[in-house]
Amino acid sequence: MRRLTSILIDAMIVVAVAGCGSPLMKESVAANNLVSQPVPPGKARIYVMRISSGLPLLATKVRDGDRAIGSLRQNRYLCWEREPGEVLIRSSSAPWLKVIEEKEDIYELPLTVEAGQAYYLMQQWRTTKPVARLAVLDEEYARQKLAECKRVMVDGE
Repeated sequence: MRRLTSILIDAMIVVAVAGCGSPLMKESVAANNLVSQPVPPGKARIYVMRISSGLPLLATKVRDGDRAIGSLRQNRYLCWEREPGEVLIRSSSAPWLKVIEEKEDIYELPLTVEAGQAYYLMQQWRTTKPVARLAVLDEEYARQKLAECKRVMVDGE
């Protein structure tokens, strides 16, 4: 009985903190849809989407190396362009986790991106361990899923 009470209290804290502190409670949906536009010459385009997953209101952060890209929650995606080369895409639990566990879990996915190419990644939120993992998707499947999502403004847009 104590275990159940402890789990319920933890769940209520997560919901309360996420509702108040989630960066996407103030999200801006981008007006333009880059999916139908060609990748500019000399650049690579990266999409990171978060489809239906556990804890839909909790935001996760996305970084391209040390550059903050933005935050995601369920059925949203980020899209940005970058120089070709080696990149480390980071997906991390949002700041609310620090309140609970005093840490932030980060998942890193190394990629080599080429000019003129688009790369499609999906965050997979695990409720058993609060880390938003990243998986590379094929273009056809990714474009279908992107159609179901809203684009979120990249930090600094």
